[in-house]
Amino acid sequence: MGRAVGAASFLAFFLVVGLCFAALASPDPDDDDNLVLRFQGQSGPFLMSVFSQPGDLPTGHANFDILVQDRDTQEVQLDATIDLTAVADAGRPRSFSTVRAVRKKSENKLLQTAELNLPNEGSWRMQVSVKRHAQVADFLLPLHVVRKQTAPEHLYLWRYIALLILGVVLLVVYVRRHKKPICARAENPL
Repeated sequence: MGRAVGAASFLAFFLVVGLCFAALASPDPDDDDNLVLRFQGQSGPFLMSVFSQPGDLPTGHANFDILVQDRDTQEVQLDATIDLTAVADAGRPRSFSTVRAVRKKSENKLLQTAELNLPNEGSWRMQVSVKRHAQVADFLLPLHVVRKQTAPEHLYLWRYIALLILGVVLLVVYVRRHKKPICARAENPL
């Protein structure tokens, strides 16, 4: 009975740890570590950098992180007000989205974060307005939005299936190693 409990607890421990690792390995689209520089420009007294997910943006909500600096000193302007407005280009249903960036949502405290809704695929233009005291600057950058592709559910399950197979293999190895050896009586040829 003791070996069966040992094997079951080993398998349960393995599965719990493995599921935790599988969950941690799942990609997080809102992770600030995955951002790339999408735009950098100067206008008026400001130097502005816009970061977002790499590649074309999928339809739906898109996060943008913005860094505003003084053009001459490169000092970060934490008190700047940043408004983003995205407008679909001509030929598409007239869609637009406006939002104000906030600093408290960003993991990086030098950046301000904004989430725009881009409901239609196609070409968009995003206007970024930066205001600080009496200073104002506008930036315009193009965006390309593609239809959001959802991966088939079986692609997400492969981690768990591989984990289950590995658990079964480990259980078989455990049972075979701890199996009571069959002692054969040695004959003494004397």
